[in-house]
Amino acid sequence: MLRSVGFTLKKEDSGALKELIFKTQKKANDADIDSYTDKSRVKFMLEVVLAIKNNNIRKIPNYDTSHMDHLKKLLRGFVKGGTLATGQLRITYRDLLSAKNKGKWWVVGSAWEGSQAAPNLSSTNTTVSQSKVSNKFSNNLLELARKQRMNTDTRRNIFCTMMSAEDFMDAFEKLLKLGLNTKQEREIITVAVECCANETVYNAYYTHLLNKFISYHRRFLFTFQTTMWDRFKIMSTVSDSGIQNLAQLTGHLIVEQTLPLAVLKNLEFGELDKSLVKFLKALLLRIFKSDKKTILDIFFKIGSSGSKLKPVKEGLELFMHHFLLRKCKNEKERSRLEMCVAAAENGLSMNRDAAMF
Repeated sequence: MLRSVGFTLKKEDSGALKELIFKTQKKANDADIDSYTDKSRVKFMLEVVLAIKNNNIRKIPNYDTSHMDHLKKLLRGFVKGGTLATGQLRITYRDLLSAKNKGKWWVVGSAWEGSQAAPNLSSTNTTVSQSKVSNKFSNNLLELARKQRMNTDTRRNIFCTMMSAEDFMDAFEKLLKLGLNTKQEREIITVAVECCANETVYNAYYTHLLNKFISYHRRFLFTFQTTMWDRFKIMSTVSDSGIQNLAQLTGHLIVEQTLPLAVLKNLEFGELDKSLVKFLKALLLRIFKSDKKTILDIFFKIGSSGSKLKPVKEGLELFMHHFLLRKCKNEKERSRLEMCVAAAENGLSMNRDAAMF
């Protein structure tokens, strides 16, 4: 088992693996290995544990992840949520459990007694889902969800799960366990972005949570991009603190290489209102807090995209000179800002060597 999942466990939860290795080695030291009838298996296990601890794959005999990767793909295909394929039946787990009493409606010619109870079930769906949310969370949390305009059961459930979690990892795991389909999962990103914007002071909790979801699967990246594009359209209605929060959130994800700078491609740089200017200034200043190499890499992806992102490239160059350098009066800050803008421009012009000074 350790040979199959050891390195995956080290990647996902190194603390738990470290504790497991420590306990295993302690028991091995306390025990008398010579007294075991099958000493070779014990020694083999200890060798595997030591190889995992030292991150040495070559020390593990017959280590091959291809079979495990194949099984993961199969399992992912079985449990994948979303819309049903053409001709696919909606057979629920409850249908399978009650098949002996009610019959198998999905089998052609089979008797079925479930149609009589169907009207009652459909009429109580909303009540049942609301009671589940109500019973799961406190009244104070539900009242806060109402004030934040979480007006559907899915959004309320996501909001309350986020707010009641111990940290972003706990929230990530609990949100995955909600069993949402692909369409409902998009609400996780929407709710997190909305909560981040509504905070009076920037809260990195939502940033780390969104970073985890975007890193987890590409579909969350696309959802975040579309959510931000919608935000750009209504940025004038967002408060100053909300603009700063969204800029810090987006900037952090870009610096972490989780989100590309191309998220700005839907902006019309020639028609920016005051709110979008504030957002872009705060976003670029957040990016410019990074080292030169990171800045170069971020802007290089825009420069290397060719004519596809040419409006973004030209818009960023103009914006940096007009709204950042031109309006910076502090000499010390201006010197630092000039170096960052130079690194960004070298990235946009695909001149890596010139920026490495």
